[in-house]
Amino acid sequence: MNIMSYLMIGTAAMVIGYLVMHSENEPFLSHKSTGQIEKQNREIDAAQKAMRPYIIPTMPTVAGNYLSARFAVASDDLSAASRYYQGALELSKNKKEKDFLYERTLPAALGAGDLDDAIKYAGKMDLSKPTVTAQLGVLTQLVEGFKKNDYSENEKLLVELRNDGFGRLLKPLLETWNAAGKKDFAKAENVLNSLRQEYPSLQPLVQMHMAFLYDMQNKNLQSEKLYLETSDNNLSIRSAYIIASFYERQGKTEEVKKLYERLAKTMPGASLPQLVLERVGKKDNNARPFIEKPLDGVAAALYDVATVLHQEGSSRLAILYAQMAHYLAPQDDFTKLLLSDILSTDPAEKQAENFLKSVSESSDLYVLSQMRLAQLYEQQGQPEKSVKIFESFLSNPIIKPQATMELGDLYRRKEDFAKAIPYYTEIIDAKKDLVEADWVLLYSRGMCYERPRQPEVLNYLAYSWADHGKNLPQALEMLQKALAGAPSDPYIIDSVGWALYKNNQAEEAVPYLEAAVQELPADPVINGHLGDIYWAVGRRLEARFQWERALKNAKDTDTELKKEFAEKLKNGLPGDKHSVAKN
Repeated sequence: MNIMSYLMIGTAAMVIGYLVMHSENEPFLSHKSTGQIEKQNREIDAAQKAMRPYIIPTMPTVAGNYLSARFAVASDDLSAASRYYQGALELSKNKKEKDFLYERTLPAALGAGDLDDAIKYAGKMDLSKPTVTAQLGVLTQLVEGFKKNDYSENEKLLVELRNDGFGRLLKPLLETWNAAGKKDFAKAENVLNSLRQEYPSLQPLVQMHMAFLYDMQNKNLQSEKLYLETSDNNLSIRSAYIIASFYERQGKTEEVKKLYERLAKTMPGASLPQLVLERVGKKDNNARPFIEKPLDGVAAALYDVATVLHQEGSSRLAILYAQMAHYLAPQDDFTKLLLSDILSTDPAEKQAENFLKSVSESSDLYVLSQMRLAQLYEQQGQPEKSVKIFESFLSNPIIKPQATMELGDLYRRKEDFAKAIPYYTEIIDAKKDLVEADWVLLYSRGMCYERPRQPEVLNYLAYSWADHGKNLPQALEMLQKALAGAPSDPYIIDSVGWALYKNNQAEEAVPYLEAAVQELPADPVINGHLGDIYWAVGRRLEARFQWERALKNAKDTDTELKKEFAEKLKNGLPGDKHSVAKN
C-alpha cells in the first residue's frame, strides 16, 4: 500500500470522523440501527468500504481514533474499540468533546471487559442525563459499590436508576441485595414480594432470589422449599447446580443424586449429569453456597438479564451485563460459558477461547466447556484441535459415548463419511436396547451410507407438503433424512415439528419447535409455529406469549403475517371455540 493510499484513507477518516462525532447517537447500544443511526452509518459506509481491504494505521488525531473505534464497533471488535476510544480521549483537549467521548468509551470498555476503565469513565460522566448511556454509567457505579460493599453510597445511586426497560427488573433486585448487604433482610424480602406482585410472570426468578436470601441467612427449610418450587417446571443445568450445591452443604447426597437423575432424563447422551452422579459421595464435599455475598446475588441478576438479551439476539447489550456479572463473580463458570457463547464470532473468538480454557478441570462444567471449545475450534476451521479434545475423553467410560458421537458428527459435517460411520457404529453396537431417542443416531449413520448432499432441498420440498397438509408420511420421512444430514439446522428442526403438528402429533412436535425457537428466538414464523402447537396442547398462556413475540419480530412489510398473529391473539386458532382472552 503506497503512501498516497494512506493519505487518502487518513483524510477520509478525519473528515468522516469529524462528521459522526457531532451526532448524538451511538449504535453500539442497539443491535439494530434505525433512523438517525442509519443515516450516520451511511455517512461512514464509503470510508469503511475503502478501508476494509487495508490495515488501518493508528491515527494520532481525535477524529482518526474515533473513526477507528466506530469501525471496530461495526466489526464487533470491542477490545480495539475501547482502545481507540481511549486513544481519542487522551488526545482530546476540549471538555465538550471529552464528555461526548466518555459516553462512547463506557460501553466499549464494558463490552471489552475493561471494568476498571469503565468505572473510571462512569465517574466522569453526567449521570443525571436522560440517556441510556448515563443509566449504564449508574449501573456501572452500582456494580463497583457492591464490589466494595459500599451500600450507603449505593442507596444514593439507586435513586438515579430508572424503572423502565430492564430497570424494572434490575432496580428491585439491586435494592434487594443492597438491603441484604445492610443486614436489612426484612426490607429485602419486601422488595422481592412487591416485584412478584407487580410482575407475576417473574415469579420463578423472584423465588430463586428469595431462596438465595434465605440460604444466606441459613434458613434451610424456607430456602429448600423455594429452590424446589423454581425447579418444578424447568430444571436447567444451572438450577440443578444451584440446588445441588445447597443439598451437598447439608450432606443430603441422595437428594443430589435424585436431582441429577432427573436432569439426565432431559439430556439424553450428555455426560454432565452422569459425571456429577459419579462424583457425589466419592469425593470430599467442597460445595460452596452459590450466593455468599450480596455481590453474588447482583451477579446472578446480571447473568439472567444477559442471558435473555443474548437469546433475543441483542448480543451487543448482553455482553455488557455479562461482563459486569463476571467482574463481580469471576469464579462463576456459568458466566464464563455465557461470555464464550456471546463472543464466539470473529474477531472475539480468542476471548471466547480464553473464557472456556479458564474453567477448572475440577469444575462440574469442565467437560461441557471442553465440548464448547471443540465446537469453537471447528468453527475457526481447526477441526484437528476439536478431534484432539474429543479423543482425550475416549478413555473415560462416562464421557466416551458423547465424545464418540461428537467425532462422528464432526466427520459427517466434513463429509468424511468413511471416518464418521465407525464412530456411529460403535455407539449403536454398545447399546443393549435401542430407544426412540436413538433415531437421530441411526439416521446419522444411514445418511452417511447414502452420502446426502442437499438436506436443504429435502427440507424445502417436505415443508411445502407439510404446510399444505399433503403427503405427510412422505414429508416426515424426507424431513428426518434432512435432519440427519443437518441435525443442528433450526429451520429443518422447525419443519420436523411443524410436520408432526400437521400430522396430529402436537405433543411430539413441542420439543422440536422449542429447540428451533431457542436457536432462532427472533424468527416470527418459528415463534408462530410454537404458539400454534402450545395452543393445540392446551398451553394457552405460553401460546399467547409466542404469538406476541412473533408479532413483535415480524417486519412491518409482512402485513399478512402480522394480521395472522393479531387475529390469533384475539381469537385463538381458527375453528377453536376458546379465545386467548378467556384463558
